[in-house]
Amino acid sequence: MATVSVKLDSKGRLVVPKEVREAFGAQEGDVFYLDYDVFEGLLVFAAATNPLLRLVEEGRAEYQAGLTKSIDEVAAEMGVSIDRGVTAR
Repeated sequence: MATVSVKLDSKGRLVVPKEVREAFGAQEGDVFYLDYDVFEGLLVFAAATNPLLRLVEEGRAEYQAGLTKSIDEVAAEMGVSIDRGVTAR
């Protein structure tokens, strides 16, 4: 993790430095979450992402790395058949 210094302007805005925006691929209009703890004096920015898309990406990466099994593989191991609800015409 890296640390950068930013200043608060008169309108309450913080400018995210160019190298940080580029590292995150951040563009104008992107949404970020701000977590804060007044007692700890802590501000944490996090890029807002769709949690379902993140799960899909993680699942795909795990499958490609051979860390998961397809439903067909699990069914075969359990000795069951899958009814896909599709009928031949």
